[in-house]
Amino acid sequence: MTESEEMQELASPAEEPAGNATWRGLATRLRQATHRLWTQRPYRTIGFAIFLVVNLVLLAGYLWSCGGQTVHVRVEADGDQFTAYIDGKLHAEGEFDAPNQGGLILILADTHNLPSLPEPRGIDSVRVTDLDTDEVLFEDDFSSGYGPEWQASGAFSGKNGVLGVRGRGALALLDVPWRDYAVDVKYKNIEASTIILRAQDSRTDVTYSFRPFRHLDNGLTLLEEGQVVSHAPGRRIELSKSETIKSLVAMTLNPYPFVLLMMALGFVAVVGLLFTGVPRVPLAP
Repeated sequence: MTESEEMQELASPAEEPAGNATWRGLATRLRQATHRLWTQRPYRTIGFAIFLVVNLVLLAGYLWSCGGQTVHVRVEADGDQFTAYIDGKLHAEGEFDAPNQGGLILILADTHNLPSLPEPRGIDSVRVTDLDTDEVLFEDDFSSGYGPEWQASGAFSGKNGVLGVRGRGALALLDVPWRDYAVDVKYKNIEASTIILRAQDSRTDVTYSFRPFRHLDNGLTLLEEGQVVSHAPGRRIELSKSETIKSLVAMTLNPYPFVLLMMALGFVAVVGLLFTGVPRVPLAP
């Protein structure tokens, strides 16, 4: 090859792959269509931009609120003193002549009763710690349903690591010598639940019941042989504001994925017509 031929080969542009040419052509058409739309119909362009921004905000809200509300409940048994916290705030306290030791029972109301609440619904995790040593006595995250340590009654089922129940259900740990301990339970989108400490059985214990949806009430109760011995009502439940907003947004935007899918299909159809062209029907003379 002569020197002139080599220079000519170096100067000639490389052949562009067919795929790149196709995408470049689509990008050019899109730019031209955007320019025509802005110059000929500016109000429609502004409207489309507002529509796009609104949907981006809605999509961000949907992703942020996925999973709905989390409620953290902590109940402590320290000697004859019993205290209950919701989302870090003291809600109920009482002094009871309760059993010196005992186990734990979790009672959960029907998580299928209110389908309008976000999913998943139920118990997310539970941890029991010794108040004196901070030793973890027991924990379960329900990632594979409830563990074999539990005595369960009710139709429990897991979803995304959250344990729900159809109808009323109970999980019990009775054969344990726990004395002064704290129970931390995280719930997702529940209507009502009960945490029972120093449980000898289901009839002698200290019960903390709360309803974080609608009723917003709670209280501690000492039971002996199924009879109420003493009761300490709690103050009106105040949940985390951010978690409450998350729940409201999740309920409001629950159908948004379907709406977004319909809009996406419509957009694809419009873009397809834009690039393929719509055949014009000749007018009759």
